[in-house]
Amino acid sequence: MENNRMDQPFALDSETAHAILNSALDAHVLMDQAGMIVGWNPQSERIFGWTAEEVLGRRLSEVIIPPAYREAHERGIQTFRTTGKGTVLGNRIEIEGWHREQRPFPIELTVVRVTKKDGHLFSAFVRDITARKQADRLLNEAKDRAEQAARDRAGILAGVDVFFIYVNAQGVVTEWTAMAEFTFGLTRNVVLDRRLRELPILWDWEALAAMMRSPGERKKVRLRQQDGPERLIDLTVTPVVQGQGTFIFMGKYITEQMKRDHELAQSQKLESIGQLAAGIAHEINTPTQFVGDNTMFLNDSFIDLLRVLRQYQVLLDAVQTNSCTAGLIESCVAANEKADLDYLIAEIPQAILQSLDGISRVGEIVQAMKEFAHPGTNEKTDVNLNNAIMSTLTVASNEWKYVAEMQTHLDPLLPSVPCLAGEFNQVVLNIIVNAAHAITDVVNNSGAKGTITVSTGRVGESAEIRISDTGSGIPESIRSKIFDPFFTTKEVGKGTGQGLAIARSVVVDKHAGSITVESEPGQGTTFVIRLPLAPPPHAASDREAA
Repeated sequence: MENNRMDQPFALDSETAHAILNSALDAHVLMDQAGMIVGWNPQSERIFGWTAEEVLGRRLSEVIIPPAYREAHERGIQTFRTTGKGTVLGNRIEIEGWHREQRPFPIELTVVRVTKKDGHLFSAFVRDITARKQADRLLNEAKDRAEQAARDRAGILAGVDVFFIYVNAQGVVTEWTAMAEFTFGLTRNVVLDRRLRELPILWDWEALAAMMRSPGERKKVRLRQQDGPERLIDLTVTPVVQGQGTFIFMGKYITEQMKRDHELAQSQKLESIGQLAAGIAHEINTPTQFVGDNTMFLNDSFIDLLRVLRQYQVLLDAVQTNSCTAGLIESCVAANEKADLDYLIAEIPQAILQSLDGISRVGEIVQAMKEFAHPGTNEKTDVNLNNAIMSTLTVASNEWKYVAEMQTHLDPLLPSVPCLAGEFNQVVLNIIVNAAHAITDVVNNSGAKGTITVSTGRVGESAEIRISDTGSGIPESIRSKIFDPFFTTKEVGKGTGQGLAIARSVVVDKHAGSITVESEPGQGTTFVIRLPLAPPPHAASDREAA
């Protein structure tokens, strides 16, 4: 019975082998043991710029090896002649090649030894990796920008006097702020990449688990460090992305002095941060997500385009050598169809524009957070109220954008106002959040939207800020109580009644200004804030006396 030819060893004749190497997408260079070039395929011409006629019979080192490495190359050849061993044989390495234009460029090189009866040949396959190196550089630059954004975020969080702990879905700590170091006595490098449960902090784990199951509510939780006293902590647990198992722990130890002097202001700040944290994370996560999706699309598209370009390179080489065949043309057409070239040409620019827009959006949010988290100070500084208001609206956007249209009428000629920037931002934030909640009660998940209007202007020697909403308004019977501490009309757990009390304290007591309310049930509410454009005379006298 005749043997199956498929079972027989297959040997290439030299003509077939030569044709295969000439059609390879990588450069193929053949060198004898004396270091002379004896083979040079068309791809080598494209990569190095030399034609076969120009290099055959010349030393490899003077053609494709950069001058700085030529002596080492010659020593390597001599070592092989003496010992039969070579350091690069059989290995894939990244080095620099030398172009005919007298410039280096990155290549990937694989060299194998071919043994013949009359000696040895060295077969080198070379790939130009300039594009890959450039992509790596761009990736590293993007990584650097991301790390810088993380440092910016850490700077923002460092200005907040509560600790922040980020825990991923595996329970591993991924962020530990300076305030967390101070609170728990554990440095950042000790806790990062460790599970929260492994740290020497004895939480009330049952209470903590309950807060993670029903996040967003602020509670007092007991804990103690090993060999330390039991303490009470004011804590809020907020998911970074809903349903993903990642959480932000925010809080601060409760001390007698806090209860005595700062509980009102601090609890309101925690409430505001708790309300905004998930929204800010969502605002940043959304553009980051589609930047990531577009980057993956661009990566896949680049691979498809590269296949098409390589096919066209083969066709171009064939045209240049008058060896073009109908089969090559058909291969190009097939490559076009497989890559869906028209689709890529239409979609790639859109993906790039969307990615740039997403990066810009993240930058805007980070900048707004920087401006909103203005470091606290006891000294007033000249503040551009319009800029402060816009930053606060950006930070709070997740609170209002689903229920209200935002209209701003900010006077560009409004002069700077001496004030405590961080505390002014908090006042605006409290009123905006209240306005969003009032509108939410009216639209009631109907899909309709109300309107929040913010305007600024000069009235005499004061700057006036008006914040209006189309909510249900405030009944006259309780209008005189809204600035009282702990007064609230919200459900239990949804408000502490401290926001407007703090707002009045900041505007009236700390800035010698005024805050009033205009409201009509069923029509909406307007808060009117006035801040003096110059410090009161007694403040100047006090400074001069000091």
